[in-house]
Amino acid sequence: MLLIGGITAHSTSTESTLRALSASHPVVVADTAQATWQRPYLADELCPLTLTTKHVLRAITARGDAPAGVLTFDERLAPLAADVADHLDLPGYGHGATQVTGDRWRLYHRLHAVRCPTPRARLVATVDEAVIAAAGIGYPVILKPRFPSGGRGALLARSVLDVVLAYPSYTGEGGRAGGVIVQAYLPGPEISAVCLTQGGHSAIAAIARTVTHFTPAATVASQLVDAGDPARTDPALDQVVRAALAAAGIANGCSTVTVRLTRYGPMVIEVNLAAGDGVLAQLVRLASGTDLVAEAAATALGHPVGAADREYRSAAVTYIHAPGQGRIERLQTRDDLAGMPWVEQLCWQLREGDEVTFGDNAPPPRVGHAIVTGQDPVQCMRLAERINAGTRVILTAADQVA
Repeated sequence: MLLIGGITAHSTSTESTLRALSASHPVVVADTAQATWQRPYLADELCPLTLTTKHVLRAITARGDAPAGVLTFDERLAPLAADVADHLDLPGYGHGATQVTGDRWRLYHRLHAVRCPTPRARLVATVDEAVIAAAGIGYPVILKPRFPSGGRGALLARSVLDVVLAYPSYTGEGGRAGGVIVQAYLPGPEISAVCLTQGGHSAIAAIARTVTHFTPAATVASQLVDAGDPARTDPALDQVVRAALAAAGIANGCSTVTVRLTRYGPMVIEVNLAAGDGVLAQLVRLASGTDLVAEAAATALGHPVGAADREYRSAAVTYIHAPGQGRIERLQTRDDLAGMPWVEQLCWQLREGDEVTFGDNAPPPRVGHAIVTGQDPVQCMRLAERINAGTRVILTAADQVA
């Protein structure tokens, strides 16, 4: 199995993903940086000059042993992994799919072409165009860059003033990326349908219910996966999700379709490629027994995807964000939390002494997260609330930092 980049930075979820992958497949990693902590999990490593299709293929040729499958856990490298898989005639997302999912405006037109329900949207190049588009759509609206790789996330605008104040956040960044999308904001629950596709045939593996706050930037506060979620087998949702994946042209792999459940029915917000690693994959595994890492690997190798061993329980993540800007003076965790059997993971992503800064209209950075399990969604979210009440981030104000 050739694993392309995306594992240089060490984290608990990244190491667990690599450990799980190496337990069943010899892993060869291709990255410009030499392996360090990853070495115990690797059969070999390739160090191409750059992470481009030409240099990765050249490194594979020099090694003299073609991989049986190609995988990446970094969505930014999905186009590269798809190209390499195409050149080696191996299962992959397909280069066309990476181009569509990497361009929100192109995806929007694809969805419309197959009559897949999605919010009204306009592509704009100036703040004046944005104001006109927002007025035509109706407030509130969401502003976001055309390309997900633009860096800046989504912003909520409730008035003309909000649009005028928010638009400069995309100046340069949004302009270079080909414009900004102004999209209708839809009330209703937000879910992510975690999907597995093999040979063009897709199925919903799990449903993640997401709580997003707009301040005005979009910030994910929590996610919950329940193996018995009725949305997973809802015919209307299944039809919309399948249509979205077909419109995006995804041939193989793990992906997520973000959907807003409105009074008019499910509407597609985003389609993203993901190889099944990270926190969401942990929630899916804990709640349902479905191992997205193993499923992504099986798909990349062209093997049949196994049936999930559903345990019908719930798992949730709650994210801890910085309360403001400054230096982290103390990270407090109530003594009884870490040892609780329902706390699967409680970790800090930043450390005491780290500086916390973020620009205008940017969300506060994540300082840590906790993963909890429960017998049902209500119990799970109550446990997550206990985590929130038992953790505290104490900052030295930015204007007091020398």
